Amino acid sequence: MSNSSPYKKFAWNGFSLDVPKDWHLSFYDSTGDCQQLRLEDDESIRMEIDWVTPKQKMQPRTVRKQYDKLSAQLISSGAELEALEDLASGWIAFLYTMPDKRKLLAAFSLFDDNKRFCFIRVHFESASRREPIRLMDVISESFTLHTEGPVPWKIYDLDFRSPEKFKLYNTSFKAGRKIFSFVWRFRRLFYIYCSLGDMALRNKSLGEWSADFLNSFPEIKGPRFVPDGEDGVRHVKTRRYPLGHIEEILRWCFKYSVSCRYDEETNQIIIVLFQYRSEKDLQRLLTPNRQQS
Repeated sequence: MSNSSPYKKFAWNGFSLDVPKDWHLSFYDSTGDCQQLRLEDDESIRMEIDWVTPKQKMQPRTVRKQYDKLSAQLISSGAELEALEDLASGWIAFLYTMPDKRKLLAAFSLFDDNKRFCFIRVHFESASRREPIRLMDVISESFTLHTEGPVPWKIYDLDFRSPEKFKLYNTSFKAGRKIFSFVWRFRRLFYIYCSLGDMALRNKSLGEWSADFLNSFPEIKGPRFVPDGEDGVRHVKTRRYPLGHIEEILRWCFKYSVSCRYDEETNQIIIVLFQYRSEKDLQRLLTPNRQQS
C-alpha cells in the first residue's frame, strides 16, 4: 500500500483488512470463540469487530437471525435502513441513518466454509452517504483470511508473523511495552516490543538489557538469563530449581530460544522468547539469527 493512500493494513489473528490510517486498536477481549476488537481515532470509537472461530460450522440462518435482532432495535429507534449492494467476498452490509444524522455501517460475512464469522460495525458522527459506502467497498475488497502458513500481525507500529498452529492466549499493551503470548502443545512463544530503545541501551549492551528484562518477566519461572556476547542471551539453570520449575515440569519444556535486536527505525528493542521441548520444535520458529540455549 502506497504512502499516499489514506488507508493502512490492520492484521489480527487470522484476518487482515484496510482501515483509515488514523484508526488504532484501543480494546481487545476474548470470550470463548469470540474475539472483540475496537478501533478508535482521536475523537471516538470508529470500528468494532467481532471475530468468531467456533469449533463447529456456523449456520447462515442463525447468523442472520442474530443480526436481525440488532437491526430491529435500530429501526424501532427511528433509523432509516439502506442495503448496500455488489460487495466483494460475500459481505452483507446495511447502512443505518439515525434521526440525529449519525450513521452506523453494519456488515457481516462467513468464511472458510462457514468456520469463521466476522461482524463489523462502523460509527460515523457526521458523514455523507458516500463515505460509509466507500469504506465498505474498501473493507470488502481488502479483507483477507489467513488460514495456512505464518499468521500476519500488523497493529500500531508492529509488523510480524507468528508461526502456523500457535494460538494467541494473552496480550499486554502497556505504555512503552507490548507483549503477545502464543501457545502450541504446551510450548510458549512470546513477542516482546519495548519502546525508547536508545535510552534503554545507553548504559547497557543489548544482551545485558534483554537478560535483565527476561529475569523480571513474570511469565517465565525457573531459569536465569545471562548475556551471551553483546547481542545474545542464553539461559542457565539455578540452584533453586536444579530439575526445573514446576511450570517447566508440567509443560515438559526445559529449553529456551532467545532472539533480541534493536530496530533503529522504530526505536524498539524486540525480544522473541520460545520455551520448547525438543530441537525439532525450533523448525517452527520464523525468527532468523536466533540464539539457542
